Amino acid sequence: MLLAAAEDMFLTRGYAGTTMSDIARAANMSKKTIYQVFASKTELVRALLLDRLTVPAPLPSVEAQPPEAALEHMLRHLAKQVLAPNHVALCRLVLASAGKLPEVSKIFKDHCLRLEENLGAWLGAQAARGVFRLPDLPEAVSMLVSLAIGAFHWRQLAEIGGPPTEQMVSARIHSAIAIFMREFAADRASIAQ
Repeated sequence: MLLAAAEDMFLTRGYAGTTMSDIARAANMSKKTIYQVFASKTELVRALLLDRLTVPAPLPSVEAQPPEAALEHMLRHLAKQVLAPNHVALCRLVLASAGKLPEVSKIFKDHCLRLEENLGAWLGAQAARGVFRLPDLPEAVSMLVSLAIGAFHWRQLAEIGGPPTEQMVSARIHSAIAIFMREFAADRASIAQ
């Protein structure tokens, strides 16, 4: 209840515009009780981010799928997490207070890297099998994620237009995969093996 109240306050008023008194009122608690749990507002926002961001949803199994289908599955999974309204709102909160809260920014950066880890691990394994030619794996992962969902994400962060529809995300993911396959797939005959 306390974290939910804090989240609502931070997302509504921002970090700087939210006081511990605001959070106490929203949580129907005394400020003294909150300070017994969290020594500061920074500690509270840190706990909120750790609670909301540290465990990405598990990746569905893609081992038996052809490369294009596996990539589509993983990118849809990633898009569902990254483009979720609450995730976008937390991103805005972190970006707005990044200079004041470097510890909180680090939690967020670590979370973003974890979101791409499964995709990177899968691509690395496929490259080792000869399915892809990836001279720079981290760059390939970054490029694919940027192509597939990057524009949607930054537009949501900047509040440009409404959220993308599932059809828009699907079309962008298909295009990104086609570009990625043209650039990085090994000989098509070896992919079929």
